Parts: sequence; structure tokens; C-alpha cells
Amino acid sequence: MLETVRNFTALSEEFVEESLRLWPVAATAAGIHDYDDRLPDDSPEGLQARGAWLRDLEQRLAASVVWEEMPTESRVDYAQLRSRLSVLRAELEEIRVRAGDPVQVLGTALDGVALLMARPFAALEERKEAILARLMATSDYLAGARAGLGPMPAVWIGLALEVADGAPGFVQEVVHELLRAFPTDAERIEHAGVRANAAVAEFRDALERT
Repeated sequence: MLETVRNFTALSEEFVEESLRLWPVAATAAGIHDYDDRLPDDSPEGLQARGAWLRDLEQRLAASVVWEEMPTESRVDYAQLRSRLSVLRAELEEIRVRAGDPVQVLGTALDGVALLMARPFAALEERKEAILARLMATSDYLAGARAGLGPMPAVWIGLALEVADGAPGFVQEVVHELLRAFPTDAERIEHAGVRANAAVAEFRDALERT
């Protein structure tokens, strides 16, 4: 029983820690700020690696945790973890939610910045570098995610175009607020804003050509 409990605890901790790293915007939303300077890797390769990890963790959980040896109070946690792994894997590999949803892609990039701007969990000076890092990462993130998009419903493309049209105004608001607070960093701040807006414009153009 003790070995089973130790295995389950270790795998549960791995799931939490790795999930936060792989879904950094979700981590920020949950109040975990270890990965605030990152956006997820939603490229085809990134999604494939994420799915492989989920499958591997699911297999190790089934192989090393014996249900009959689990304490009664831990069996609900075990069932919930197995269920969560199955749902995440299905979303990635079967339903392929990301493949047809450009709105979610844009939302991830913009929400990653908006959460850091809106939530005063630390002084703006402490959040600034993470905000700039995410603005700078928008280009690689959108390019990678765009490569993973497949056939998309016309209505979702239309919604994504609307989101993209509003993005430059949001980015400029972020830039202006940072410039007011940190005028000596003007060059870096403006460069990050220009880079992010260029990435969104490129993503939008690709959607229009779809």
C-alpha cells in the first residue's frame, strides 16, 4: 500500500507541475506565476509532445498504482486524475480542439498579456518583464499555432478576424501604460508592441486567405 501511495503522489505532483509548465497562461490565470514569461507551444510538434507526455503519464499511472491498494480516501483523487488525463488527451488527439479554433489561439496570446496587466499580484515593475516577454513571444507562438490549424468553420474564422482587428488597440494600450510607468525602457517596450502587432496582422492575413 505504501508503495502505491508513494507512486500516486509522485505522479500527481508531476501532473500538476508539468501542466503548469505546458499551459503557462492557464497557470497565470490560476495564480501561479512561475511561467508568466512564456506562452505555450501550440505548434504541431508541441501538441504532439504534450500528447505523448499525457499518454506516458496515463500508462505509468495504470502500471504503478494498484487500485485495490489505494486508501479509500485517495480513490476519488485517482479517478479524477485518470479522467483528467483522458479528457486532455482526447482534446489533443481525437477532438483536436485547437486545430479548428483560431479564436482560442488568439485568445491565448492576448489573455497571456491581459492577465499580467490586470491582476495586481505584484507591482507593475515586477510584472513588466513577463509582459514584455509574452509580447515578444507572440510572433513565434502564433506562427507555430497557425501551422497546426486545419479546416475551420467560417463562423470561427469570422470571429477570429474580429478579435484580430481589436488586438492592435489592446496592445497599444499595454504599450502606453508601460511607457508611462517606464519611460527609460521606451525602446524595448515599443519594439515588443510592434512585434506583437505584426504577428497578429500576419495571423489575420493568413486567416483571410483560408
